[in-house]
Amino acid sequence: MIRRVLKRVVQRLAPRVPGARRPDRTPPTTRAAWQATAAADATATADEPNPEPDPEPEVAIEVEAETVADWAAAGRDLLLVDIREPHEVVQGFADGALLVPMNDIPRSLAALPADQTLIIYCAAGVRSFGVAHWLRENGFEDTWSLVGGLGAWLSTGAGWAQPDRSAPFRPLERVVVADPGTEALPPPGTTGRVQAVRADGADVLFTLSDGRMPRQDDVPFKALASADGRR
Repeated sequence: MIRRVLKRVVQRLAPRVPGARRPDRTPPTTRAAWQATAAADATATADEPNPEPDPEPEVAIEVEAETVADWAAAGRDLLLVDIREPHEVVQGFADGALLVPMNDIPRSLAALPADQTLIIYCAAGVRSFGVAHWLRENGFEDTWSLVGGLGAWLSTGAGWAQPDRSAPFRPLERVVVADPGTEALPPPGTTGRVQAVRADGADVLFTLSDGRMPRQDDVPFKALASADGRR
């Protein structure tokens, strides 16, 4: 839609100039030739069909927060995906959301379930529109951009998570498995991103060597270390 509007604006601001050089001919060299060329161009322009084709039907990609709340109440299987940056997420995020910064989306497709409705949100609904459109083009057809972003979602009364500043890790911090202590955790050296911080552990979205990206909840703090060497 935006590209089509811009194209129309450009066409109106830059009309055809009679006698302008075409790439398949040399410019006229005499006054009579210029006049003949201008007349020919004017006739060709009059005979041309409408240069503006019928507009393509709009495809709904945005959804209001109230509609998402209704979907959830009706039992629709939803997953909120927060694409904001770490410095934004640390202030709080929608309860139960998957945290994947916008620039990490292309390499995090394995973390997105294909059998759920994906609700992409950011701060205001601008970044999420582009990400939702991109995901649809890459096979995630039931993907929507949340109008109004996180604030709109919270206005419906939805819960939100505010990280504990005293916890050893922050949401979206990159961590590495240092001491699994149990076979339930990935092997040492496996990296991941913190999704939520709880009383005694963190929820982590791991990236495994085979490309899978499982999420494991309540991973003990002692089993993790900061991947950037902060701890």
